[in-house]
Amino acid sequence: MFLFKKICLFFVCILLLTGCGGPIIKKSPELAIYDNMVNRSLLFEGDTQRINGKLHKAKKHEKIVIAYLGGSITNSYGLDSSSKGYAQLSFRKLINFIGKKSNLEYINAGVDGATSVFGNTIANKEILSKKADIIFIEYAVNDKPEQLYRASFESLIRTCLNNENKPAVVLILACTDKGTSRQDFMTQIGKYYNLPVIAVANAVQPEISAARMKQEDYFADYVHPTEYGHRLMADFIMNYIKKAYKHKSKGVYTVPTKMYPKSNFENVKFVGAKNIQADNYGSFIGKETKNLMFPNAVEYMSNTGNKPFEFTIKANNIFLVAPKYDTETCHADIYINSEKAMTINLNGSENNSETIQSFLIYSSEKTEPVKVGIKVSDEDGEKINFAEPEKISEEQTSVHTDENSVSESNFPEEEKVITVTKKNKTQKNTVPFSFYGIGYTQNTDSNGGK
Repeated sequence: MFLFKKICLFFVCILLLTGCGGPIIKKSPELAIYDNMVNRSLLFEGDTQRINGKLHKAKKHEKIVIAYLGGSITNSYGLDSSSKGYAQLSFRKLINFIGKKSNLEYINAGVDGATSVFGNTIANKEILSKKADIIFIEYAVNDKPEQLYRASFESLIRTCLNNENKPAVVLILACTDKGTSRQDFMTQIGKYYNLPVIAVANAVQPEISAARMKQEDYFADYVHPTEYGHRLMADFIMNYIKKAYKHKSKGVYTVPTKMYPKSNFENVKFVGAKNIQADNYGSFIGKETKNLMFPNAVEYMSNTGNKPFEFTIKANNIFLVAPKYDTETCHADIYINSEKAMTINLNGSENNSETIQSFLIYSSEKTEPVKVGIKVSDEDGEKINFAEPEKISEEQTSVHTDENSVSESNFPEEEKVITVTKKNKTQKNTVPFSFYGIGYTQNTDSNGGK
C-alpha cells in the first residue's frame, strides 16, 4: 500500500508539472496585467528575418555583438550602477535566453544628452567598426521635431542597415513623464523600414492613467527611469526577442529607398582631434582627456589673439563633435571658405554636467574641398578679455610648461599648455571651449537603397 501511494503521488506530480488533465494553476490578475503591459510595449514587430538569423547564430554558440546607441537612459543616468540599466539588464537576460555557452559581446555607446545627430556621427566609430549584429537605438526623448533630426535618425538607420555585416536594428522609444517623445516620426520611419518599434509610452502610460502604477514607480524625474523602470524596459526588449526568435519573416530583408529625400547624412566618417590634419592651429592646442570615447581634444587657449583653428577636407556634410559646458560664455564661430557661416551655442546642459553634441556646420549637395575655421565667438571674446596679460616682473613670476599635455601625440610640439603663477595664485590660460573631432560624409547617392 505504501508503495502504491508513492506511485500515485509520483503521477500526480507529473500531471502538475506537465499540465495534463486541464489547467490547474491560474494566472494571477496582477501577472495578467503585467503581461498585457509588456505586450503593449511592442508597437510594431517589423521584419524578423535579420534578428531571427542573428539569434539562431548565437544559439549555435557563434559570436554575435549586441550594441546600444542612445542618450542618458541608455547610459544608466541616475542609477548607482550601470548594471541596473536596461542595456546591461537586457544583455544579461539575452545571455540567459541563449544559454550558458553563449558567445555574446556587449557595447554601450550611450552618452548623456546625445541625439541621433550625435549617434549618426559616431555609429561607424563606436559600433559598426566592431561588427555589431543587433543594434538597439534610443533617441526618442532627446531628438527635436526639426527636419535635421528626422534626417539624422533615418540616416543612422540606413547607415546601420546598409553595413556589410547586415545587423538587425531595434528602435527603443522612451518617453517623458508626460508621455511625450519623438514617437510620432520615429514610428513612421520605423514602420517604413519594417523595423521593430518598442514604445515605453504605450506600455506604461495606460497603467499610470488607470492608477495601477504611480508615476514615481517608473520615472525617477521628468524622463529618466527608476531601477524598476529599467527592469521594465529590459522585459519589453526580451518580449520582442522571444517573439522574433520563434517567428522568422519570409524572404530576404531589403533596405528600401529613402523615406526623406534630404536624409543625406548616411555613413559618417569620424576623425578624432588627434588625427585632424590642421592647416593652422591658431589659438588652439591638442590635449588628452579622461573621456574613454574621445581620448583627445583640441582646446582653445585664451590670451592668444583668438585665432581660428583651420583645416581643409573634401566633404558634402561636416559635423563638429564638442562638449557643452555649464557656462554663459561658450559660443563658437564657424567659418566656411573664409566666410563666417554660423555661431553654435555650447552653453551647458540642464543637469549642470558636460554633455556631448554633434553640430552640423556644413552641408551641400556636392562633395568638394571645404576650408573650415573654428574660433571662440567674438561676443564671448569681449567677455573673457583677450588682451595681452599684464607684464609681471621676474621676481613675481614662474612659468612652466606642461610637457605631458602633448606628449605622444600628433599635435605641434611648440604649442604647449602655459600656466602663469603670480603671488601664489595660479591662472590657467584656458576657457571652456574644446572639441573632440569632426564627422564628415562624401555622399553622392541621393536616394539609393540596398
